[in-house]
Amino acid sequence: MAKKALLGLAALVGGSALYDRYRTSLHDRVVKQTFNTVDRHTDESASIYVDHVDDEVDADGNAQGVLDTAQVPDLIVEGFDNKNLIVEVDTAEALEDDLVDCAAQIRDFAMPGYKRVLVTDDTVVGEKFVDEQGLDGVAVATSSSVRQYL
Repeated sequence: MAKKALLGLAALVGGSALYDRYRTSLHDRVVKQTFNTVDRHTDESASIYVDHVDDEVDADGNAQGVLDTAQVPDLIVEGFDNKNLIVEVDTAEALEDDLVDCAAQIRDFAMPGYKRVLVTDDTVVGEKFVDEQGLDGVAVATSSSVRQYL
């Protein structure tokens, strides 16, 4: 009986994760994964603001209105001396299909005291995009490798 209950629970958890995967866009999943990485690798002195998934994670608030920019970045990490981050998440598909808007948004985030990081699901596409768009000073990372910039 306990074995059946355990199998039922495992199926329920697996089904829930599968449902979440198809209910949530790739972009928002990468934002959430990026938040989780940053949250694990910072202490309470850091403030993390996030857009799109702010109601699903334990962030310090939404990224909207934190910076004086026309655009809203996906993630802002503050509390470091000259190592604050502005993180923009874009899928490889968005970088290839909507490159002008993506580049304009990242350019808008250039500000003193902040490092701009483009987080993408495909760093090869991300590096090519940054190079072709002339986005000097923008780092490219995955949702897990973003920790190297903290």
